[in-house]
Amino acid sequence: FTTGKITPNHIKEGLTGHAIENFKTEINIFNCRLSTRSSNNEYDFLIFLKDASSFSFLLDLKHWPSNFRNENFTFSSSPAIPSQLSLIIKNVDLRLDFNEFCQEIKTRYPQVKNVIRLKNKFNNEIKLVKLELTSNVVRDELLIKRKMTIDYIIYDIDEYLAPGNILICWETNSCSQDSYSSDSCARILAR
Repeated sequence: FTTGKITPNHIKEGLTGHAIENFKTEINIFNCRLSTRSSNNEYDFLIFLKDASSFSFLLDLKHWPSNFRNENFTFSSSPAIPSQLSLIIKNVDLRLDFNEFCQEIKTRYPQVKNVIRLKNKFNNEIKLVKLELTSNVVRDELLIKRKMTIDYIIYDIDEYLAPGNILICWETNSCSQDSYSSDSCARILAR
């Protein structure tokens, strides 16, 4: 937005009302707030959604209103696909033509936005491939099947679980300091 007239509540009410009125769909917004990265002449808002179905619904720009309270807006960037809309393909050969593999997946499943070969901690490619989807319905259908056929090869698929971050340092003997917190632990920050 180019003016500060719009509030987070205007956006929440505008999005939920537009979805119900025009698409008979309920979206669940957890929170909406002004971004801390907004510049002087722009007001960027961050929208946090409660579920994957709301996220996949709003990924389609046709589901957005053209304005909020007669104020036009633009998208500064496209959102990252959350892990709730991702899958893992197991045992994908490291020697196959990965570009051809990606193209075959995207042809068969247009709702796949990104196909990413995962890497280990040494930055070497591994036999796991992450799929980022734009549709929770397609994701759920694939999870029920638990298999995907690409170029006449059947691959097992599973849910993608995002790697966790260390929040607590358990090495209290070597880290004991006055006013110690995991945020300031040099052992955690070095990882």
